[in-house]
Amino acid sequence: MGEAVEFDGISGYLAVGEGPGIVVLHEWWGLVPHIKDVCERFARLGFTALAPDLYHGATAPDTEPDHAEQLLMRLDRERAIAEVAATAKEVRRRGCAKVGTIGFCMGEFGRASRVLNGVCGSPFTFAAETRGAAVAPGQLGFAVMRDLYRYESLSPKTVVAAVIGDPI
Repeated sequence: MGEAVEFDGISGYLAVGEGPGIVVLHEWWGLVPHIKDVCERFARLGFTALAPDLYHGATAPDTEPDHAEQLLMRLDRERAIAEVAATAKEVRRRGCAKVGTIGFCMGEFGRASRVLNGVCGSPFTFAAETRGAAVAPGQLGFAVMRDLYRYESLSPKTVVAAVIGDPI
């Protein structure tokens, strides 16, 4: 069973497994019961899953997409990126040598997590099969991941000096 946790001034939900770690980035609805359940399911599969609350307590019911969009648009990108990095560090502090990320319904804001999975030691990321096959904002094609971001060469030893762009 998972639990609410706090670390470095960040609230989150933690479900502990015996294997690698995973940072679970919540949907635009916020850190809602569904995301907590996702953490629980990852823990049952052996992962230690930690979902940071990037909206700091705010949530939207899944019947109110306009409210969810407002929450996403108010998200402080730089703060969120720093909080995701702090969350990965916290998962490592809890004994997980390998830490990946997974994000849900964050559109363009999820692009960085798709590229940086390799840096976090994740064995996989998500990419559309072809450039024209993207089905959601922020979804990158395999060729872009391979040619532009050189995904296959990323590893936990890769030094990331900055993440920039609009959108990132």
